Amino acid sequence: MFKTLLAAASLAPIAAFSETPKVITDIAPVHALVTQVMAGVGEPVLLMPQGDNPHNFQLRPSQMGAIQDADLFVWIGPELMPALERARNAADGLTALSLLHVPGLETLTTDHVHDHDHDHDHAEHDDHNDDHDEHNHDDHEHETSHDDDHSEHADHKDSDHGHDEEAHKDHDHDSHDHDEHEEDHGTAQGEAKRLDPHVWLSPASAMVWLDAIADELSKIDPDNAALYHENAHKAEESYATLDAKIDALLEPVHEKGFIVAHDAYRYFNNRYDLNQKGTLSESDAASPSAARLAEIEELTRSGEITCVFMEPGHYEGLMSEFSKSDGVRVGMLDPTGQDIPIGADMLAGLLWMHANAVHDCLSGK
Repeated sequence: MFKTLLAAASLAPIAAFSETPKVITDIAPVHALVTQVMAGVGEPVLLMPQGDNPHNFQLRPSQMGAIQDADLFVWIGPELMPALERARNAADGLTALSLLHVPGLETLTTDHVHDHDHDHDHAEHDDHNDDHDEHNHDDHEHETSHDDDHSEHADHKDSDHGHDEEAHKDHDHDSHDHDEHEEDHGTAQGEAKRLDPHVWLSPASAMVWLDAIADELSKIDPDNAALYHENAHKAEESYATLDAKIDALLEPVHEKGFIVAHDAYRYFNNRYDLNQKGTLSESDAASPSAARLAEIEELTRSGEITCVFMEPGHYEGLMSEFSKSDGVRVGMLDPTGQDIPIGADMLAGLLWMHANAVHDCLSGK
């Protein structure tokens, strides 16, 4: 009996160590990436139900408890879901990976969102992006101080993965304490509030994030580190293939002007050199003003825009009005893919659906 108890006791630490990591994710696109990296080990938990608005999402007590019990919390960052910042700070010892602040990621700011020329995307890069001139298109002004010696649009994709992979490997993604987060990214009413958080709408972001997720999982579950990195590498290859397909699909329509419901698509537009002319609303919560609608009407009359993109459940009364405008079509975009089932294929499905919606509306299909 004593030997049996002793044997059981000796095995207990091993059993506890080999438990599947408890991983919480904020939105479905992030959940998809973590699901891909954890394949064969376990599955993450999705915090925000599909169809909810991340900008005004509020935690229930049960969700707060899930965050506190997690081994790893993977999220975009407080710029997208401010309520989760408080939850992260309240969870003692929680390892949190804020994807918006992973080194190697090309980020954009939300400044000048209503400029109606083709230089609508003003990128704010980390210092590592000084070597990334090839990513930037001639018609996009960037906020970095380096000389913008741009390459051809088709060349910028080949170098993304290699540089991004090297850029983030030396970075410690472990639990970010609040003071360090504020100092580095200005979350206290500072610079980070100007970062555009809709960064999942570019395959280039996924290719940076997958290795960062694998690194974090390997720290808390070293027994499965090789599998996490193998899964990440396979997923990166699939996003590189998808990236090339989207680029080929959108190249014929990339110069055609369009309007979107709100400013959520700048990463997608920047990646594929699309010609967004503005937004319907001036913020996520605001309805279009009369002046704004008058500006859009003038753009439609002048032939500068081909399509107006709505979002599910927003401005539906305006759809019929825009449909009456000669030469202007109405399309539908959903930045979070609320109707796409969650799982490993969710983000790829969202990006491909988005690309086809843009292509079909701009090409008149």
